[in-house]
Amino acid sequence: MGKTFKYLLCAAAMLTASTSASADTGQGNGNKGPRLWGCLYNSNTWNEDGSDAGLYRINLQPSISSEKIFTNDECYANGGARIHDGRYGVFSCDYSGAGYGVVYTDYLEFNYTSGNRVYSRRQLSTSLASIETAQYVETGDVYGVYYNSDMSALEFGKMNFDEFTRSTIGEATHLYLALGISSEKDLYGVATDGNLYKIDIYDGTETLVGNTGVTGLTNDSGQYYPQSGEIDQSTDTFYWNAVTTSGGSALYTIDLKTGKATKIGDMPNGESYVGLCIPPLEDQGDGPARIGDLDAVFPNGGAEGTVTFTAPTLTMNGDEIGEQMTYTVTMNYSIDKKITGTVMPGEKVSVNVTGVDGGTNVIAAKVESSKGACPEEELLKYVGFDTPLPVGNVSFTYSNATGKATVTWDAPTGGVKGGFLGELVYNVTRYPGAVKVATGISELTVSEALPATDNTAYYYGIVAVNGFRESDMAQSRTQTIGPGYNTPYNADLSDEQVFNTFTVIDANKDGKTWSYGKVDNFGTSDKNTAVSMYSIDNDADDWIITPPVKLQKGKTYDVKFTAQSAYSKFDQKMEVKYGNDALIEAMTATLLEPTILPGTPTEYTMQIIPAADGKYYIGFHDISQVNMFRTALHSVSVTEGTPTGISAIDAAPADSRIYTIDGRLANKNASLLQKGVYIMNGKKIVK
Repeated sequence: MGKTFKYLLCAAAMLTASTSASADTGQGNGNKGPRLWGCLYNSNTWNEDGSDAGLYRINLQPSISSEKIFTNDECYANGGARIHDGRYGVFSCDYSGAGYGVVYTDYLEFNYTSGNRVYSRRQLSTSLASIETAQYVETGDVYGVYYNSDMSALEFGKMNFDEFTRSTIGEATHLYLALGISSEKDLYGVATDGNLYKIDIYDGTETLVGNTGVTGLTNDSGQYYPQSGEIDQSTDTFYWNAVTTSGGSALYTIDLKTGKATKIGDMPNGESYVGLCIPPLEDQGDGPARIGDLDAVFPNGGAEGTVTFTAPTLTMNGDEIGEQMTYTVTMNYSIDKKITGTVMPGEKVSVNVTGVDGGTNVIAAKVESSKGACPEEELLKYVGFDTPLPVGNVSFTYSNATGKATVTWDAPTGGVKGGFLGELVYNVTRYPGAVKVATGISELTVSEALPATDNTAYYYGIVAVNGFRESDMAQSRTQTIGPGYNTPYNADLSDEQVFNTFTVIDANKDGKTWSYGKVDNFGTSDKNTAVSMYSIDNDADDWIITPPVKLQKGKTYDVKFTAQSAYSKFDQKMEVKYGNDALIEAMTATLLEPTILPGTPTEYTMQIIPAADGKYYIGFHDISQVNMFRTALHSVSVTEGTPTGISAIDAAPADSRIYTIDGRLANKNASLLQKGVYIMNGKKIVK
């Protein structure tokens, strides 16, 4: 693999959303054959709101079907999973920053029964970004294939969940779609070439076992669909949910001696699963299943609150409980803070707790019948006043007409540790110069007049305050205020200082917009520039607008810019407009109609003939469809051009049709034409 390893846009660019499911049992396996669980990643019947995401039991007898164990839209195991202590833990990887050498990796754990998230570690090191994992049941050890620190190669590693680090076993010379570990602690993996390899867990040596016989795992560009495998160590059966690039999804078993895959059957609704795992046998039995919906509320951050949960109705093997049970609620593992009572199957329990310590508390609860107790369920709950999270959706706009800047923001969504916030006020600071604009205000907006004597790139910082606790500062994007730049104006956006003079507007407020970074991670560019990031959920609606440029009435100005799609296989679409303010509503004149950008840097030349003296702004609007890739803008220039000598063009009706000399429709706006000979309103014109 070496230094030219390329990140594959498997999930973001190739997969369409979809879903699952049937009976909501959440308990046991009964007589439905081998035990196999997986995180639903895709299905032909997926609810658009994502409500089907979660953990499912895959039944193999009498035919393949699925049962919902729980749903939770945070349960996204595209980086592998483990199962331990009654919890399903997932590695969730966000590759949107991969072009910058960063993969945002979260580790989250969920209660089997309720689906409640009971633990999380957010934005872990890129070195913990895994493609697939396998777990050795006896010890709980988790092995996986991971990116190295600079994402130049893949390597095998072993997780340390106490410190959330991993060791490196050795370099992986193949990209593995499915991993499993046998009862003899031998690691096996199915690579994108369709072969099964045996992998040494001590040095990473890969030994070819044989070809699975499954083809079409990647397309011509090397892209693939996320998928998963796992070995049932009680039988050493390797289960693999193979997904081909044609969209077919099927479940196979793989012979560990020959590599041959045997199809069990196609997934009935095209389901594909990641984070496959084998549930532990201890989760089968006559005792009650786990409680559900464990939660706790402490009003106003006080030491008195209420713990609630729902008692199970079934045993761990799926039978009706049919008797009264005893519940136990414990605070911080203290026998002095243990509360007991009785509860019937399915009953909602509400328990008052007092004298709770400030800070993070461990709340545990379980029920017990005459036939045994369920595994204890835990909840981490912060009690007391908390530090606010940063404010969101900071917007900074400026109007030339009024000379005023307006800054708006959203209140924090909660506290850093999920605790009580109380009344919030806000401090607003303008930069450069760290000028205090407002202190202790309760409103979510502030306006002020700005001096327009110099071309200055301003931005604002907002801090949320509750008492003596302050959030981290959230910053607006920069906007250049002033008399405007003279022509010739040249902006090389590989210079971050130049980039910061532009105005960025995330019009759909989805957090995916223009930023300063790499065009892609394929090695085609080693320079940063202005890049608009794709979204897997929304069409792009993102502007980057030049600082003001001073233009004179009647003069001809050449506007040149260089732009591209980061990857030619994805249709990045952009339009270019201009106006007299760095506001969306001011972008009223069109320079470039919506255009699919090529996959290499391409220069475009347009012309502006201003109707009046003044400051003008040129806006580049990314309007790419959902789940494309990245749009890049490299440079912009405005220079005084050569007049055409045709005085009647600007006076032409708005619905004029302008044709090339060979009869092709060219444009409605003569000012946008390249030099040449055209036919307008039946007359020949030369530009």
